[in-house]
Amino acid sequence: SWYTQSILIVADERGKLVDFFEALQWTNWKNLTAEVKSQVFQQVVMYFVSPLKEITDVHFIKTSYAGIKCETFELTIDEEPFVFVPGNSETILGWDLGIQGLPITCWSKMWQEPLSPSLRRLIEGYGLSNAEEWGDFVNESMSPLRKAAIPPMLVQKMALPAGTRLIGELDTVTGEFHGHVDQFETFGSEIRQAFQQPRSFEESLQWEMPRTISAENQYFAELHPVSGNYHVYTHQRMTQNELQHWLGQQGYDLMNEEQWEYAVGAGTRRLFRWGNEKPCEDGVKLTKKALAEPNMFGLIYPYANGWELTDSSFLKMEDWPECGNPLLDTLPYASYYRSRKMLQANQQLVPENYRYRKADIVDRERI
Repeated sequence: SWYTQSILIVADERGKLVDFFEALQWTNWKNLTAEVKSQVFQQVVMYFVSPLKEITDVHFIKTSYAGIKCETFELTIDEEPFVFVPGNSETILGWDLGIQGLPITCWSKMWQEPLSPSLRRLIEGYGLSNAEEWGDFVNESMSPLRKAAIPPMLVQKMALPAGTRLIGELDTVTGEFHGHVDQFETFGSEIRQAFQQPRSFEESLQWEMPRTISAENQYFAELHPVSGNYHVYTHQRMTQNELQHWLGQQGYDLMNEEQWEYAVGAGTRRLFRWGNEKPCEDGVKLTKKALAEPNMFGLIYPYANGWELTDSSFLKMEDWPECGNPLLDTLPYASYYRSRKMLQANQQLVPENYRYRKADIVDRERI
C-alpha cells in the first residue's frame, strides 16, 4: 500500500489545531491559510492518489459562483482534470419547498405546442394550472430533504460519455487532431468522412455537422458546443456494473446521489445553484450561459442531452425537450433534480445518453 499510518495535525489561521481529516471539512478548510491548504493538499495527493498515476499541473484556484466562494486545488491525473471538493459532515440536501423563491413569471408562462409525449404526460398528471400544482410537481421532481455527511473528494472536472476515454480533439476547420495520434489514426479517416463539408451551395443550406459520430466498441466523437470541434474518445460497451468495476481498477468510484448533489450545488438552500431568479429572466438562453461556467468548486456541469450517473439507479439531469416554459426547461439542472427514469440493472449505457464522472473519495478508512 502507498498509504501512511501517520495523521497530520495542522493549525488554522486562528492557531486552532485540527487533525488532517477535520482540516478537509469545508468549515475548517476555509479558515486555513493558502500555505497550509497547500501542505494539506499535498498529503491528500500522497495518501489517496496511486503513485502509478501521472500527476501534473497542480495549482491553487479561487472560485466564486452565485455568492459562494471557495479556495481549492485543480490538478491533472493521467491527463484528466480533477478538482478537490472539501467535505461537509452536516449538509442539508434535497428539496421540499416547491416553487418558493421563484417569481411567478418562472412557472406561469405557457408552454409551446407541440409538446413531447413525456412532457405532455407530466402536464396532464399534475395539471400545472396553479401554484399548488406546480409546487407538488417540483417537490416530486427532487430528491427528498435529508441531512448527509459528505467526505472530501477529488472529482473529475467534466463528465465523460459512458464507456469512453478521452484521447484528444479534432479541429473541424483544419482537420488536425491533437492528442493521442496513434490511437486516433486507427479510425480517424471514418470520423473525418462523417463531417465532410458540403460541396455545393444547395447542400450547405440544410447541412449541419452531426452532434455525435460513433462506432460501438471503437470510438465516439462529440461536437463541443463552444469550440465547434470534436472531442474524440475510445469506446467500450458497458453496463453500470461493468463501468464501476472498470473505475475501481483505476482507483475511482462513481459518486452516490448525496455526493453528486453536494458537488453540484454545495448544499445551498436554492433550487438552482446559480440562484432562483436567473433561470426565469431569459429562459434557457441564460441558463445555458450559467451552465457553461464552473460552479463554486470549479466543476463544470454543462448543458447536456442526457443523464449523469450515480452509483445507484438514481439518474441526475435529463434527456429533456425544451417547450418555452422557463421552469420546465430548466428544472433538470436543479441541484436536487432526480430523474423519474430509473437505471435498470445490466442496462447498456449508450454514450449519447449517459455520462459518468470519476471521483476519488478521501476516506479515513482507507488509511
